[in-house]
Amino acid sequence: MPILKIFSIIAYALAAILFVASFVLEEIFFLPPAFTAIVAGVLFAAVEIIIKTLLEIRDALTPTSVVEQLPIHKTDEAEQIETPAKPFAAVSADLAALDDKIKQMRNRK
Repeated sequence: MPILKIFSIIAYALAAILFVASFVLEEIFFLPPAFTAIVAGVLFAAVEIIIKTLLEIRDALTPTSVVEQLPIHKTDEAEQIETPAKPFAAVSADLAALDDKIKQMRNRK
C-alpha cells in the first residue's frame, strides 16, 4: 500500500517542520502537534507493514485463484444423469407398510 507509506513520510516531514518552527520561533505550542505527527507517522508505517504481511499470508495460503476452483456446471442433455423414480404403486405400498407399522406400535401401548 504505497499511499500509507506516503502518508507516513508526510507525517514525518510535518513533524520535522513543526520541531524546527518550535525552536526557531521559541514557541512551545508547536511541540504537541509535532509529537502527534510523529505518532501518526509511526502508525501509518505500522499499518502498512501489517497489511503487507496479511497479503503475503493470504497469497501463501491460496495456491490457485478462487475463480479457478469454482465448479463449472454444463447443461448439455447428454451429460445430465436422470435419477430413477419409483413407480406410484411402489410408493403406495411403502406408505401402506409404514401405516401398518404405526398402527402396530399404537396397539402395543
